[in-house]
Amino acid sequence: MYTFAFIALAVNFLIIVLMPKRLTRKEMYMTGMTMLGITLFIDCIVGFALDLFDDVDKEIHVVDIILEATIGPSYGLIITNFLPKGKAKFWLYLVAVVIISLVLESLFVYFKFLVYKGWTLWYSSLVYVLGMLFLRWHLRFIRSPE
Repeated sequence: MYTFAFIALAVNFLIIVLMPKRLTRKEMYMTGMTMLGITLFIDCIVGFALDLFDDVDKEIHVVDIILEATIGPSYGLIITNFLPKGKAKFWLYLVAVVIISLVLESLFVYFKFLVYKGWTLWYSSLVYVLGMLFLRWHLRFIRSPE
């Protein structure tokens, strides 16, 4: 169950280490912490309060918290690092990221790291689109002068 999640996390960390950095360390820190907060908030509301999905099982383990706190933020860093500046390129990038995200989420479901209980990929696609729009705004916000 955890094997795929750890492989995905290792791949993310490898990409982060090797990718050409378009973000400053401050931007990476702010984006990572923002993604951490959003990921945990959404998972608490949708996963726990609304009970629409479970991560691995109903029990919460330390490894679950570690993976929850690292997988989403690491994806967010990679996505934000490669955000294109132009609007047309951004929309193409958004579509590509949403498709890749849905494939990855499907793999998390297939390998039983994520168990749907009323949640669907359709809901996830809407969350990913909103997330991409947020990341674009977020990067512009932290780069804007005071």
